[in-house]
Amino acid sequence: IWGLIYLLLAAHTLYQLGLFRGKDKEVNGSLLRKIGVIFSVSSLVNTAWIFSWHYRIIPLSMILMIALLICLISIATIIDDQRLSLREKILIRLPFGVYFGWITVATIANAAALLVSLGWNGFGLSEATWTVIMLIAGALIGTAALLRFHCAAYGLVLLWAYAGILIKHLSPSGFAGQYPGVIIVVCACMALFAAIIIYLLIKSRKIKRS
Repeated sequence: IWGLIYLLLAAHTLYQLGLFRGKDKEVNGSLLRKIGVIFSVSSLVNTAWIFSWHYRIIPLSMILMIALLICLISIATIIDDQRLSLREKILIRLPFGVYFGWITVATIANAAALLVSLGWNGFGLSEATWTVIMLIAGALIGTAALLRFHCAAYGLVLLWAYAGILIKHLSPSGFAGQYPGVIIVVCACMALFAAIIIYLLIKSRKIKRS
């Protein structure tokens, strides 16, 4: 999914530089400036995270991941306060919605990697139990963000991530259905995400009509 994220962010960067703006060259200039500053910081943080993860400096990578998540929450908050045109939804809301969604998932994964690197025993609970706990935690965080920022793209990324987990657990080359509890929870979370996305799309249409 990183390829898609970088492609969308590249399109946004070109929009920041003046491309894809159509006849109106000053569309939401204030919004772009606010986002641009935070986006620049987030890009530096992301670069630092890549190096820290590559060299397995897990504690530092966790700190950087949280910093990146905070940057994206700030951008999402700014965007949510604006009335956007279709072009702005595609070139501003969509890129950061997808990015924010994936970093939400990646933050949880990074936290799990940190605990493993520290030799945490999980209070004696099984890996399957902790997988269920992490899945539910991710669903709660994702649901809260979805309802707060009203971004369907964010929800679709969560749906995609959980679908990947489901495929791994069902695939013969993966866990081959060994953990039915995990599969049930993943399916329930996916149903929740899908329901909220549909609700947001219906709500958005009603607002447009009114």
